[in-house]
Amino acid sequence: MGYSHLGHIVENSVIHYALWNKARQSSDITLLAPAELQQVAWGENETFLTLKDGSMLTARLVIGADGANSWLRNKADIPLTFWDYQHHALVATIRTEEPHDAVARQVFHGEGILAFLPLSESVSLLDCLVTVARGSAADAAG
Repeated sequence: MGYSHLGHIVENSVIHYALWNKARQSSDITLLAPAELQQVAWGENETFLTLKDGSMLTARLVIGADGANSWLRNKADIPLTFWDYQHHALVATIRTEEPHDAVARQVFHGEGILAFLPLSESVSLLDCLVTVARGSAADAAG
């Protein structure tokens, strides 16, 4: 394909740290943290926000990054769309005797996927994806 890498695995905390620092350094972004929304109303070209401390703000862009049960998404009547893929995942962090050389490995088989995703030098994320029936049988076995 002509590429040295197809992608990179980056730990969530590293991404959060990088985004937070970039936002702090940007003169175009105002960070209010910690802060909690109490009320929101939408105008034609802007959003009106009231924080729990009583502060009132207007913004042309509001980004809700408060999870699957987002208060802001619910207030905006944006539906949550999801699909049930009928699979369970077992995820663990493991340390290996041999280095992984920063190479991800996946095994695809009829009952699911087994993935070893490199994190640090000898640490990998093990992700075992199995069908619901297989996962339920494993749960019952203890």
